Amino acid sequence: MLDKDFTRSKTKSIELRAAQYAPLTLWSDIRGPKHFVQFYQSDAFLIHSMADYVTNGLKAGETCIVAATEKHHQMLESFLSQDGSLDAFRSSGRFITVYSHQGLAEIMSGDMPDERKFRDNIEPIMIKASKRGGGIRIYGELVQILADEGNSDASLQLEALWNRLRIDYVFALYCAYSTNGFAGIPQKNRVHLCDEHAVVIPDESYTTLKTGTARLSKIASLQHRIRELEAELADINAERNPRPSLRIGK
Repeated sequence: MLDKDFTRSKTKSIELRAAQYAPLTLWSDIRGPKHFVQFYQSDAFLIHSMADYVTNGLKAGETCIVAATEKHHQMLESFLSQDGSLDAFRSSGRFITVYSHQGLAEIMSGDMPDERKFRDNIEPIMIKASKRGGGIRIYGELVQILADEGNSDASLQLEALWNRLRIDYVFALYCAYSTNGFAGIPQKNRVHLCDEHAVVIPDESYTTLKTGTARLSKIASLQHRIRELEAELADINAERNPRPSLRIGK
């Protein structure tokens, strides 16, 4: 009996320590109006997370602004319409939709977002929502569309514009990037894009793991995979750029 209690206690201690080293953060754990980013692999996971985010905001009396692709709008509204209250929220101005490609066309000057155009489009919405009271939460995919088009410099600029807007208005901002799409962004911009957010949430391959021990194992596995890829890349570079052989003169 003592051995079983000791083993159980030891296992619990290990798990508590693992949870500290590999914590689980979800958007629902974030307190206050933060600017955060959620990575995702599947649309189904993203839509479920978006729906929770918007539903909680509407229930709390907040104004929810969703800037998404047409596909994601359709999926989200199908999910939200199940209880029949979405039309009432929309007519009251508390649920506002923006189609990402149209929104981008209105704020871009050439290949980069223009701050004046950005402000001219978003500030009227923010002013009305602020007067309505109850808080503001925004979900946006414009940055991902720019990144998917190979224009991560514009994504970075737009993230910075959102952060400057937060100086004048109080709101929560949920950004989303697909893991596969983000992998195609140059390394330097990937780091800077993450730095623009107060909280970075990994995709569902990490957040769906139930225990700290499992999450630590996932991290260790990824570290090993990185080392393998670095070694493979070094071998490829060595084959492409062989060192010249040394010739010793007589």
